[in-house]
Amino acid sequence: LELSSVESVKVISNTSLSISGEVSNKKNNQIKEQQFFFDNVFDKNSSQQEIYTKTTKILLNGIIEGYNATVFAYGATGSGKTYTMLGTQTEKGIMPRAVTDLFKILQNYKKKEFKIQISYIEIYNEEIRDLLGEREELKLQEDPVKGIVIQGVKEIIVENVDNFYDLLYKGNQKRTVGKTNANEASSRSHALLKINIENKDKEGPNSTNVISGRFILVDLAGSEKTNSVINNNNKNNLNKNNVRQQEGANINKSLLNLGICINALASKSKFIPWRNSKLTHILKDCIGGNSRIVMISTISPSLFCVDETFNTLNYSNRAKNITTIIKKNIISVVDRDSQVSKYREII
Repeated sequence: LELSSVESVKVISNTSLSISGEVSNKKNNQIKEQQFFFDNVFDKNSSQQEIYTKTTKILLNGIIEGYNATVFAYGATGSGKTYTMLGTQTEKGIMPRAVTDLFKILQNYKKKEFKIQISYIEIYNEEIRDLLGEREELKLQEDPVKGIVIQGVKEIIVENVDNFYDLLYKGNQKRTVGKTNANEASSRSHALLKINIENKDKEGPNSTNVISGRFILVDLAGSEKTNSVINNNNKNNLNKNNVRQQEGANINKSLLNLGICINALASKSKFIPWRNSKLTHILKDCIGGNSRIVMISTISPSLFCVDETFNTLNYSNRAKNITTIIKKNIISVVDRDSQVSKYREII
């Protein structure tokens, strides 16, 4: 609006939109109006509550029942990913809304015991940092049962919503942000919030069975062009520009590999290069395994951003073809005393 830009995107319905304008990587530089179809399309008047209800709220009961779910926001720098996932004090995003509703739902299960643990990490310049602990440069390990495990990450038991908000605020205070030409406080790292919910019957024949659901919420850093994040007019900012360029290169590298993995999954390829970046390695079980997935793509309607918007829409269009096989996570916990008595009888 400040640059008197016109809009390149038109929302046609609640499931379709179109884009038109000059795109630098196309032969004719000009794309005719092209239409895209998605499960949901939200325009500039959509509320945080509406987006949360139609994308994430529908997953919550399944998580408590033992199914995994992943929600992540993808888009160019400054297009609204962190606003969508975290929000503000007055306009809360998906993360706080989902946890608030989770605790409300748990109150309805009077005959069950629950254990809720959260961990919060960021991936900055291909290093994994713990946002709730003190350790940096955490290592990844593949466990045959648990899948991808982050060694040494701090997992904290959460008792109530206020406890969760305190931890989320603490984690976000440690997250790496920086000023760019596209955004005053641009996320310079990928942030992953993991919530594990375990429950079992307080009494009865199934009281030794633990049902476990994993909920992962991801706020990706934005894909970006160099000129959108650095200030070429100020020579005093050379050091900051170098840092922003290095950050941008690592962000784009991990997002590029995420795109390659999504393409491979969508085309049913036998080989998927999960290990080429820390981001895709961690998301291997979420995107390519046992998990329901919601991808929220954020775009700017401005004609100045038509390249990034077109790329994001194409990226999202390919992601629609991914299919996953989900299963309920039930862990049978052996009652040691009863097992010992059975062995005595056998002996």
